[in-house]
Amino acid sequence: MPRRANLRTRSTEYEYGQLPYNYNAYGESDATECKFPPFPEQLDETWKRNFVWGILGGAFFIIASFIGVAIAFTVIFATKSPNPSGYSYDSAGYALYKNTRLEECYSTPASTLNCTGKQASLNNTKIPGFAENNVGYLANSKGLTDWCEVIGCFSDYKVIPSKPRESAIWPNFLTSWTTSAGFIIGSLLQLLLQQKALYSKKKKVCKRGISEIHWYSWPFIAFDLYSFVSWWYSFGKLAAAPDSAATPFIIGWVIPWKYAGLFRYHPYSCAFRGKRRRQNIARSIFYILAAIRWIASLYVFHINSPSTMYGSWGLRAPNPSYDCVQSQIDAAPGLSTCSATQICARKWLFVDPGFEPQYLHMDPTIAIWTIFFGLMVAVIFPFGITLIAFIFENIFQRRKSSGASLWSVFRWADPGPVIILSFLSAFSIIAGAILVGDMVKRLSTTPVAAVTFDWECQTMHVTLSPWRYYLDVDYERGWRIATSWFNS
Repeated sequence: MPRRANLRTRSTEYEYGQLPYNYNAYGESDATECKFPPFPEQLDETWKRNFVWGILGGAFFIIASFIGVAIAFTVIFATKSPNPSGYSYDSAGYALYKNTRLEECYSTPASTLNCTGKQASLNNTKIPGFAENNVGYLANSKGLTDWCEVIGCFSDYKVIPSKPRESAIWPNFLTSWTTSAGFIIGSLLQLLLQQKALYSKKKKVCKRGISEIHWYSWPFIAFDLYSFVSWWYSFGKLAAAPDSAATPFIIGWVIPWKYAGLFRYHPYSCAFRGKRRRQNIARSIFYILAAIRWIASLYVFHINSPSTMYGSWGLRAPNPSYDCVQSQIDAAPGLSTCSATQICARKWLFVDPGFEPQYLHMDPTIAIWTIFFGLMVAVIFPFGITLIAFIFENIFQRRKSSGASLWSVFRWADPGPVIILSFLSAFSIIAGAILVGDMVKRLSTTPVAAVTFDWECQTMHVTLSPWRYYLDVDYERGWRIATSWFNS
């Protein structure tokens, strides 16, 4: 049957008018060529292709395994952790001793000889923001090896009852890793799916619109959507009550940034059916959302930065992390030279100075800052390379660079969020291995915590123990576990 060329569509048609596969009855395109990230590029040699797939698949499997281990330990710590004080969360005994061994150690006085040096050492510690007050605190980082023995030196001090605020639950290594592992493993899956489509024998055209997105991608999309909403909920609580609300994770901006990049490539770009204007608008919206959340993260930084460089991330000094229970002070054990009203007015007693247990493998502060600034470097890298290219051409070679050439340099230097997050999976694997060791170590530890002392009133106050990542604390436990996995 004779055919004629169609120069408009660059295809051939049968004379009876059959349309090519990518044009509808109105002559409009209903399909566009699939677009894939520039890296990893399509490889002709099978062994190279399998090598790339092996690395991506191996990283996905390892992180998924670590996530499984973290979930198992989360369940164990939340349901099987012993209660050293034996009190329920809402009881008067828990207000005194929290989830620590304080009651046991408090009732075992130490020798006077050992106490002299320990008390002198603690007298030199100062809580950030309250250095001028006659107050000190106990943490293992101060060189005092036996927590229980130190507590026994203050068996005549009055123990102050208190109720924890949300800010008393500090960010920790487990929550730092789990919040980042979620979007990293999701990025690895997206990259694996793109690689699968890249080597597909089918024609690489987008014809089905949003149905091009694989069904097993939708759980991850729902995960990210919930993370996005819950983060703003946590941030709203912090903005409304900055002195007492919990700390939301500071890299929530990664999620909209990731999708702004995903919309560039298959299969998400297919949802726009070749409508570049709609695609660019959608990407711009997500970039704006990422920028807004990044600015909001700076506010979280501001709220949680310690009053002095001596503090730790999460410290709200001079705002206390605990509320004094004045009605229970008179019945509390020990003797004080101050009244209940005077004691509750001394806010520095209820500041959480932080506690560094001996079994700590990684300071969560380091993990949080490393993740945040590592991602920031990855985001600004393409802009830095483009700036260097501009300086090199315009100053050193003394020729004016065109906008097109700079744009090509930028596109070359910008692999996209999914590639960047997939590269970061190497660091997530290393941190995951350290986390597993940390969780195993905590199975054989005892619940100790920071203790503040008021030398003038002869009072002491104990904070919550982080020995099980606060998972043994029966305070909004379900919500806290959910937010630790949903980047909020």
